[in-house]
Amino acid sequence: MKIKPEETAAEQAARNVYMSPFIPCLVGFGAVVIPHWSSTYALIWGLILTLLILRVFLGYLKQMHRDYKWHALTGVLVYDTTAFFLFIPFWRVVGEPLWLLFVLIGIYVLCLILTHYFRYVVVEGVLSARWRKTKFGRLYWTAAFLLVTGTAGGSYGFARTLQVFQGYNTALFVISACLIPFGIIIIIGFHSLWVRVENPDYDLESEENPN
Repeated sequence: MKIKPEETAAEQAARNVYMSPFIPCLVGFGAVVIPHWSSTYALIWGLILTLLILRVFLGYLKQMHRDYKWHALTGVLVYDTTAFFLFIPFWRVVGEPLWLLFVLIGIYVLCLILTHYFRYVVVEGVLSARWRKTKFGRLYWTAAFLLVTGTAGGSYGFARTLQVFQGYNTALFVISACLIPFGIIIIIGFHSLWVRVENPDYDLESEENPN
């Protein structure tokens, strides 16, 4: 993408929003192929991605990356969608029972509701430069660190080790189950960007609390 020389470093970095649909694209592909290819999920994946790509394409034409409100809403949509895709593989791996579908939807919606309700607390603890000063921030980043290290970052090595010692089916079950807390972490971390949808000038960079 062409970068205008008069743009600030922050504006240039904000252009990355135009590439953001690649995140749910990659994650969603896992929902399509785990544990096997599904044309139905491929269709859902394709429709959602088409809408996201259309949004960022139209935004690119209008150079909307400078608009904090548009930028934040795009981030919310991208990461909420990414989290949604992370919930699907486990449900598919265990045979798609209806009761589990309602449980997973309930967890997903509850996370969205709670994060939205406490969005100012969450954004201060997760996305602002002041996160070290908040109890929630320290708790969130500690939990995220433990989750990543505990699953070896969802790495191939972790999956391969499980497969060797526990078998393919067990490895697939554990790995897909681990995706759910990753989805929760993503919802909590990025849905709080709604703060900037409401207040585009909300300061996330300053070390001082804006309130």
